[in-house]
Amino acid sequence: MEKSSKWCESIIETGLWLLLFMVPLAMNSYARTGFLLFKVLVTQGILLILLLVWIVKMILEKEIRLVRTPLDLPILFLFFFSLLSLINAFHFAVGLQELFTLLTYILLFYLIVNNLKTPRQVERILIPVFLAATLVSMEGILENWGLGVLVTRGERPPEIFSFLGNPNYIAQYLITVLPLSIILSLFANSKVKKTLSALISAILLFCLFLIFSRGAWLGFLVSLILLGFILPLPRLKIPAKWVIPLLVFVILVSYLILTTQQQELFRRVPARIINWKTTLLMIRARPILGSGIGNLYFVLPRYLLPQFHEILPMQRIAESHNDYLHIWAETGIFGLLAFLWLIIAYFRRGFQRLRSEMGYQRTLMAAFLAAVLATLIQSFFSFNLHRPVSNLMFWTILALTIIGQEKAPLVSRRKSSYSIVVSLVLLFAILFYACSIKPFIADAYYQKGRRYTQHQEWNKGLVLFKKAVEIDPRNPQIHYALGNAYGKSKEYDKAIVEYREALAIDPYHVYARTNLGIVFNLIGKDARAEGELKKAVALHPFYGEPRFYLGQIYEKRGNIEEAKRKYREAEKAHLRYARALLSWGQQEKAAWEFQKTLMLNPESEEAKKGLEQAATAKSQN
Repeated sequence: MEKSSKWCESIIETGLWLLLFMVPLAMNSYARTGFLLFKVLVTQGILLILLLVWIVKMILEKEIRLVRTPLDLPILFLFFFSLLSLINAFHFAVGLQELFTLLTYILLFYLIVNNLKTPRQVERILIPVFLAATLVSMEGILENWGLGVLVTRGERPPEIFSFLGNPNYIAQYLITVLPLSIILSLFANSKVKKTLSALISAILLFCLFLIFSRGAWLGFLVSLILLGFILPLPRLKIPAKWVIPLLVFVILVSYLILTTQQQELFRRVPARIINWKTTLLMIRARPILGSGIGNLYFVLPRYLLPQFHEILPMQRIAESHNDYLHIWAETGIFGLLAFLWLIIAYFRRGFQRLRSEMGYQRTLMAAFLAAVLATLIQSFFSFNLHRPVSNLMFWTILALTIIGQEKAPLVSRRKSSYSIVVSLVLLFAILFYACSIKPFIADAYYQKGRRYTQHQEWNKGLVLFKKAVEIDPRNPQIHYALGNAYGKSKEYDKAIVEYREALAIDPYHVYARTNLGIVFNLIGKDARAEGELKKAVALHPFYGEPRFYLGQIYEKRGNIEEAKRKYREAEKAHLRYARALLSWGQQEKAAWEFQKTLMLNPESEEAKKGLEQAATAKSQN
């Protein structure tokens, strides 16, 4: 019996290895959400298997033993207020999906603290973290040179995406791992470990330099300062609190030098401020219980300030770019307070452990604290705590810090307790299917359909979009794509139905609103077309398409002056969007917008010059 229980412990530790190694690298090129939903899917799939093994272990030991931790109460309140926020949810299904994701990471926390018990196990669990971070960094470095396995050979992408899909996500991941690798390079108990850790640190730092994420760099530098005040550097006679600030200064100066030609790095600062102001307006509307966990994407555009589109034309405001405002907006002030309680309780216990630990374990605890601090600093400027890899690392490090500091466990030998545990795991499996597997399958159908439609094979795309919408009827993007396919097939009545479905789910979907107006125009319902197109103009002041079709409607009515005015507005909108795309390194899209400008005004010198610049930039890449 004891041998079987040990086997279960080994399987759980191996499963955690796989989890920490596979999730950062997991992606599916056949799905639009290959960098996000697929990572959550892999996380939840592995975790479900490990939960089943944990239940088997409990049955073999003939008792249910749950470790109590100092974080139990804040975690409970965080989950409770997240659940309570669903009362105000604009989309309950989306909120339930996000709540299940939160539950996933909470279960991961308890799986770790209940099954990893020794310092050796904690040290071993860091190996897959270092391996995955190294591979992510190497792919990012190679992408910078146009050699990555995820990019077309010889073509340098405008930004580094690696296996995480966004440079900010990569940066956050790296600043979580770097304190651990740096500490090992200084304090590991063998020269081999020190050398390997130093090499890993160098690779991760080089990739971080290439990303230019200001929030990540600030978080990393603050974590270095914390380490400098906590730990003395080995074989140095001067205190670390003088060495680390010097290192910070050197890195900061190097960073500023490297970014002197990266002026575009700062173009989004005003937009971030508008993001925060908009989120505060959303919070003001429902400050107590929030607008529902997972619902910020659908609610935030309601409070959008007009200055946003002057800075980022045609982009939708979809994130607050501040995790703390994000939590407050979705789960209310009580949800935010529960999260802050969790952080305070964590650091309180972490510093207590620093005072009680000695030697290498103390340095490891310091690295864990620094890693979490780096994450929390960057969270003032980003939304990484709402992304799978960041969440995975955050909750894992919380758990690793707590191991060995648990309170007396809760023990039960009642048979009814087993029934409750099995029922909870069964519920987890049902939610896993409904909230992760189905949306992922639907998204895969949607992406395959898009590939057909990009090659003008609308009938094949239509079949796949219909399958996708049957599996996941709450996805507005699938309804929008199905509406486009019906429109290309001249089934206008069905197209109208799908566009309306998309807008019922997401009222701020400007493309669905615009295409609905276009379809009404095609079937001769000019009044309805005008109404929808005006709504689209209000949603995105710098979107050219609805203005162009409004011009057609006015021209048809004989209102030539108004038609000319709309055509001029459309021309300016296309030109403004094209310039923005060109500055973002998206040459092909920029060229298409310049061409649209020339269709409206063949004499536009600015559009002609922009086309030449786009062609030159593309040839240089």
